[in-house]
Amino acid sequence: MVFFDKKSSKTTVLKQTYKILLVDDEKDIHSLSKLVLNNFTYKNKNLEILNAYSGKEAKKTLEENNDIVLILLDVVMETDDAGLLVVKYLREELKNDFTQVILRTGVAGKLTQMDVLHNYGINDYKEKTNFNALSLHTSVLTAIRSYENLKALDEKNEKISKLNLRLENLLSNFDENVLSCQINEEKEVFAVSQCFCILAALDAKELKKDIFQILKKKDEEEAFLKKIKTKNKDKNTFIFEQKNIRKDASVFYIKWKISAKFDDKDVFLYYLCLCEDITNKKEVQVANDEIHRKNIILSQQSKKSAMGEMIGNIAHQWRQPLNNVSLLIHYLRDNCINLNHKEIEDNVEKCKEQLTYMSKTIDDFSDFLRPTKMKGTFCFKDVFEKVFNITSFKYDKKDITVIKNIDDIRVNSYENELVQALINLLNNAIDALREIKGKRLIFVDVIKKEDEIIITIKDNAKGIKKEVINRVFEPYFTTKGDKDGIGIGLYMTQEVIENKLQGHISVKNQRYTYEDKNYTGALFTITLPLS
Repeated sequence: MVFFDKKSSKTTVLKQTYKILLVDDEKDIHSLSKLVLNNFTYKNKNLEILNAYSGKEAKKTLEENNDIVLILLDVVMETDDAGLLVVKYLREELKNDFTQVILRTGVAGKLTQMDVLHNYGINDYKEKTNFNALSLHTSVLTAIRSYENLKALDEKNEKISKLNLRLENLLSNFDENVLSCQINEEKEVFAVSQCFCILAALDAKELKKDIFQILKKKDEEEAFLKKIKTKNKDKNTFIFEQKNIRKDASVFYIKWKISAKFDDKDVFLYYLCLCEDITNKKEVQVANDEIHRKNIILSQQSKKSAMGEMIGNIAHQWRQPLNNVSLLIHYLRDNCINLNHKEIEDNVEKCKEQLTYMSKTIDDFSDFLRPTKMKGTFCFKDVFEKVFNITSFKYDKKDITVIKNIDDIRVNSYENELVQALINLLNNAIDALREIKGKRLIFVDVIKKEDEIIITIKDNAKGIKKEVINRVFEPYFTTKGDKDGIGIGLYMTQEVIENKLQGHISVKNQRYTYEDKNYTGALFTITLPLS
């Protein structure tokens, strides 16, 4: 610690000292002791000598200074046992067991030296007549060392106490929160945690018996205990999952992790089992499996519905080509005698063109119904050309105008699944426009925005009712009635967009102006990653 003198640029360094309390009613003893100890130094520290001339003064000084290393204490002062009462005050009331006490007396008083040493908390007993300079230096040095050793020991004990408390809390938390047990070399379970007992709804004795049976059976099947009894960290752990049934017939699942433990001399100690309650994980897995199973059913239903619609589309697409082929065949039959070779070839070529068109139609529908197993690179204009070819007759039949604004964007994704989702959305818009009188419009826009592709499909069918718009992607929800749908088209579209194509789909109603006229309709927005 450094103090600066305002009047001088010099600094004064305060050195640490060892405090010693001289307690004696003779002033000469004080003067002589100070003279002898004046030059005493230990570990680069001097002595700081405090003085008390009675037992009462000594008590006050001790109360004010809790860092006194040594008391050189006279016994007989204002009373025959004044010094002994100071010791009693120090040890019992101030609870100070560190300060060293050396009794210095010229009169024995009422108690013998042995009585004092046995019954009072003093560290040494010296007669003044035999207490020379060397003896005083030796006693002070010994007292300082003892004081410092006691302080160091106390600090270590305090640290050990804190560590023991932390360890106790840790063990308590471990017992309350960790599923664990320990097994000896004879495969006997000798410890189980409270947490494990609570989970299994068994007391420790019952649980130990159950664990023994589980591990015994598992060890008979796989002989794992012998295999993991090794110091090799890659081989000394065995993991397995176990289904368990409580007394009340409820089920819980445990993931076992068993490892062998050794001491520092590589002597085997025990097998430690640290377990994990995976019941929730299993329940989530079962729920996910059930959702997956239902999605497969929904997908199959959607596919059947799509196949039925596709058959209708194929029938419509084929009607005109078949009629053309039929007319050409009849024409050839009736005029083959009058036709030359070139005219016959021209008519046959026309038949081939019609049949090729029909074949391509079949290919387009087959591709649509076949799921894509691997991603491929394709152009959005080509995708929408397929979509419009498949659904084109519906627009003509229902007098619907499609306004397209499709950027020439290439993307790496699942083409057939995207085609299926777009057809579902367009069919949804076409169905919504059935009740609209006047112009029937569908707007299709595809743009690239940073690293995303934005697809919007909008109609002018007055929008979706506010009370149901948040439910349109739910399975089996439909506003069309039982005859026109089963309510899985938009649900499967969302599944395809979000789970297969890793995109997002949303819907809202929008008011807009087209050719100076105001309209309202449903706006479906699809966001897809560019790659």
